[in-house]
Amino acid sequence: MAIEDLEPQKCLELIEENQDNPNFIILDVRGSDEYAAGHVKNSIIIDVRSPDFKEKLEELDKDKNYLVYCKSGMRSKKAAKIMDEMGFKNLCTMKKGFQNWVACGLPQE
Repeated sequence: MAIEDLEPQKCLELIEENQDNPNFIILDVRGSDEYAAGHVKNSIIIDVRSPDFKEKLEELDKDKNYLVYCKSGMRSKKAAKIMDEMGFKNLCTMKKGFQNWVACGLPQE
C-alpha cells in the first residue's frame, strides 16, 4: 500500500477536520525527550526506536486512521512501513516531520 506523505499544512487540515473523530490518531514516533520539547496537540507517543515498538502497536486498532510523524520524516516512514506490514489500513506521514511543521509556523504544545 502506498503511504501518503503530506505537507504540514495538509496535515493540519486533516487534524482540524478530524478533531472530534475518535477514529483519527496522531502518532508521534520520536523519543519522549523530543516529545516533551514540543509536539502536535492530541498526539500519542510510541518511540519507533524502543524495543517494544511492535508490541505497543499491537494495542492499537488497525482500522483507525493514523497520521504518523517524527522529527524529519525518516522515522515516521520507517514506522508507517512497519505498521503497513502489520496490517494497519489507513496511514499517512508528515513530510519532513515536526521540524517542517514548526518551520511552517503551525501550532504546537
